Amino acid sequence: MRILVVGGSGFIGFHLTHKIVAAGHDVTVLGRSARSSRPLPDASRYLQGDLSDANFLQALLTDVDAVVHLASTTIPATGDQDPVLDVEANLVGTLKLLQAMVGAGCTKLLFMSSGGTVYGAPQRIPLDENHPRDPICSYGIVKSAIESYIVHHSKKYNLRSVILRETPRTST
Repeated sequence: MRILVVGGSGFIGFHLTHKIVAAGHDVTVLGRSARSSRPLPDASRYLQGDLSDANFLQALLTDVDAVVHLASTTIPATGDQDPVLDVEANLVGTLKLLQAMVGAGCTKLLFMSSGGTVYGAPQRIPLDENHPRDPICSYGIVKSAIESYIVHHSKKYNLRSVILRETPRTST
């Protein structure tokens, strides 16, 4: 399988890329930097690019079977500093990725969301995936919106998607 890992040189992406390559898949890592900040497996290839470039994404996805989307240009602390940048880079960028996937016929997506910021203040413990989403920062709002667009694209374009959230740890 040919897999594109968006954000594959970040902490989670780096480890996941190694596992995917070890499983025998052909991996391309997409990052914003000229080269990966971490040593990627020799069997993978690294491309510099941006989710805002629809033409680049369309060309890249023509030979891809599945996408793993781990990238974000913000973190919870920085999203509120410039919410317009957060929306433009992360939400609009992901929408361009989804549109390019549809155009290229790439129908498999794994998206790493953010449980702690998507859920907001817990209404009950333990949290589960049915807990209401009530984000309290721009980062969480954007992640929640991305999830909603992924669900929409899954229904409308038969995208096979998985959304993963890490739930906040609580002491017992």
